[in-house]
Amino acid sequence: MNKTFVASLENHNVYLINNNNVSFYLNVLKEKDATNITLDIKYKKKNSINDIVNYYEKIDNYNITLVVPLLEVSEENINFNKQSNYLSLVINCAYKLLTSNNVLVKDNINIIKHNSFKSAFTDFFISIFKNRVRYITLDNLVSEEVPYNKINAMNMSFVVGRPELDLTVKEEEMNEIIKETTEKEQELSSNKVQKVNFATSGYVSYYLLGFLTAIITLLALTFLIK
Repeated sequence: MNKTFVASLENHNVYLINNNNVSFYLNVLKEKDATNITLDIKYKKKNSINDIVNYYEKIDNYNITLVVPLLEVSEENINFNKQSNYLSLVINCAYKLLTSNNVLVKDNINIIKHNSFKSAFTDFFISIFKNRVRYITLDNLVSEEVPYNKINAMNMSFVVGRPELDLTVKEEEMNEIIKETTEKEQELSSNKVQKVNFATSGYVSYYLLGFLTAIITLLALTFLIK
């Protein structure tokens, strides 16, 4: 079995594992700890090293052993048995590699859920393993794990900087936010100008009234003196 080093993250090393029968990406904890094998059989960008490294970086702070097979999973019923056998080989290879590195691997297996519906193949695959396999989103899986960047203080423990999986704002959403912000700024600026104009006009009226009053007073005094 060939094990190709891909990247060293803070808490995991990422490898590409392949032989004549299987090919998949795997992350291995640098610190030995008990773990579950998690499969992502619907990952779409597995041909790019940068993409796969970025994917693993998102879960690096958590005890998630993520296996990404290079097999394209088909929804054709005729392939279900063949694909299930392939994924079983992947799981067995990952299990052997982890245990050979003194990592305790639990019996339960996770399958990453990318949408709200299970596929026909996922249903089939889960039925083979009965209660050992569950279908779960990566967000929910992360929420179950305590991140490694935890600070312990006396009898209390609390998490600092819990990493989020995705804070990316879509381009069209960002453009809409910028547009709304610009419109609000223009509206506030316009209101401010109007208020200044009204205030200035008021001051001018008072000055004019005072000036006229002074003129009339002088004229009245002139007539009285005469």
